[in-house]
Amino acid sequence: MLTQPVRPFHGVVLAAMLALIADPSPVAAQTKPNILQTGIEQPTSAIFIGNSFFYYNNSLHNHFTLLLRAADANAKFRATSATISGSGADLARC
Repeated sequence: MLTQPVRPFHGVVLAAMLALIADPSPVAAQTKPNILQTGIEQPTSAIFIGNSFFYYNNSLHNHFTLLLRAADANAKFRATSATISGSGADLARC
């Protein structure tokens, strides 16, 4: 049960988001990359760049490292996150 009436603007935003997700247009299609090889046999480090959602709940780089170590206990891999706290899509203020 809704406690607040749905504002017309929220319906427009929801419809636009659904249209973007549901329409597999050529604009959203990936193209074949020009570089297929990095020249690195087995990477030993990575940086995850993103917003605060990357760092929330013990950070994405930590989960990635744990998955890698679960696959290979002897894997030597170092990862870090560069995150910026910031705003999000706060529809409550629309």
